[in-house]
Amino acid sequence: MLHSPVLLLKVLQTATRDQHHEINKALAKITFYIRSFFHSSKSFISTSCSCGSLFLREIPSKA
Repeated sequence: MLHSPVLLLKVLQTATRDQHHEINKALAKITFYIRSFFHSSKSFISTSCSCGSLFLREIPSKA
């Protein structure tokens, strides 16, 4: 369970457009593993990834 409702991971703010593309691909893989890890928990992890940033938000299930 995340300790904070929102977790923000910032990566290379000064990266070029091509670097952002590569960073976002890597963050997408990280997102996949995070979702897999939390899949069995009673919450849903909402993720979005753009411009070298990965946003994770825990959404508790209603069950």
